[in-house]
Amino acid sequence: MNEEALKTLRYYREGYYSSDEVHTELGDIKRQVASFKASGLTWISLFTDRSLFARLWRSSLLQFMAQMCGATAMKYYLPALFEALGLSHRVSLLAGGIESTMKIGCTLVDMLIIDRVGRRITLTAGAAVMAFAMLV
Repeated sequence: MNEEALKTLRYYREGYYSSDEVHTELGDIKRQVASFKASGLTWISLFTDRSLFARLWRSSLLQFMAQMCGATAMKYYLPALFEALGLSHRVSLLAGGIESTMKIGCTLVDMLIIDRVGRRITLTAGAAVMAFAMLV
C-alpha cells in the first residue's frame, strides 16, 4: 500500500519534486492520518461534538440560502431574459459577460468590506437585504 501511495504521489508531482521530497510528503501524510486516528474523530463527530455541529448547521444553512436566493438560476437564464426584453442575441450575450465581469469586481470589493467590518455583521446585513428584496 505504501508503494502504491508513493507511486501515486510521484505521478501527481510529475517530476517537479525530487524523490526525497516525495518521501517527505508521504511521511507527512502518514503522520497526519495517524494524528487524526488518535484524535478519535469520525464523521459522526460532526453531529455529536457541539462546536463541530454548530459549524455544520451554519455552513449548511448558508449553502441552502445561497441556492435559494436564485442568483445561480438568474445567471444561467440571463441571456434568455435579455432576449425576452428585446435585446439581440449578440447583445444579450455581451450583457451576460459584462455582468460576470462586474460580479468578479464586486466580489473583490465585498471581500475588502468583509475584512474591514467583519463576517457576522456583513452576513446578517446581506441576509436581511436579500430577505427584504425577496419579500418585495
